Amino acid sequence: FPRPALSGFLALALCLANGTCGIGKTSDEAFYERAQWYKKAGHFDKAGEILSQLYRKQPQNASLLVELGEAYFKDTNDMAGGLIKAEQCFRKAIIIDPEFGKAYCMMAEWANAQSRYDLAIQMAGKALSAKKPDTQAYVERAASYSRLHKDKEALLDLDKYIALHRQKRNAYERRASILENLHLYERALADFRTMQKIHCDDRTALKEAFCLDKLNKREEAITCLNNLLGRNPEDDAGY
Repeated sequence: FPRPALSGFLALALCLANGTCGIGKTSDEAFYERAQWYKKAGHFDKAGEILSQLYRKQPQNASLLVELGEAYFKDTNDMAGGLIKAEQCFRKAIIIDPEFGKAYCMMAEWANAQSRYDLAIQMAGKALSAKKPDTQAYVERAASYSRLHKDKEALLDLDKYIALHRQKRNAYERRASILENLHLYERALADFRTMQKIHCDDRTALKEAFCLDKLNKREEAITCLNNLLGRNPEDDAGY
């Protein structure tokens, strides 16, 4: 397993072995908690089985239906069938609760995965205008705009998202990538440096050095690479 999945899997194993899952909870709450552990471990098929059982007991629960759809969507063991079932879940959740932004946002993510970018933009807009909005839709719509080569629109959405979520490192990375494509290296560099403050890694250091080089700040670029090699002397990319 990859490290995040392994930690989730071990947590689930300990939880089940110690009998601590669901202590003081109803059986449905305990099952729901177990589904969350399976999701963290990357076992979306098992999470889907539990969520499906729970949904049958609560057929008007839009939130549960969206979670079930998400499990189908991310289940790599049944990609073709999972995509069909995921769409059905998201669309049904929208019918149950037309003001639930998360359902529209997941539909936007689903549409992006199918390269249906116009639909993704439409669904993201509804996610943001719903009475219970989901701001993650800014990221999904930005992805759609970017794939349609509408970088300025993508940047506007990422600006709005980052203003609301200052510590979301992946949003800075998305924005910096677009800024690089537009040759706006000063702004891209600022985003890469913010990313390093949130969590430092070698790949971002290389991006930082690349921007510095493009800005003709070669001494700073060399210093950046030397710092990278000081942290990780085995990284050949820094030489």
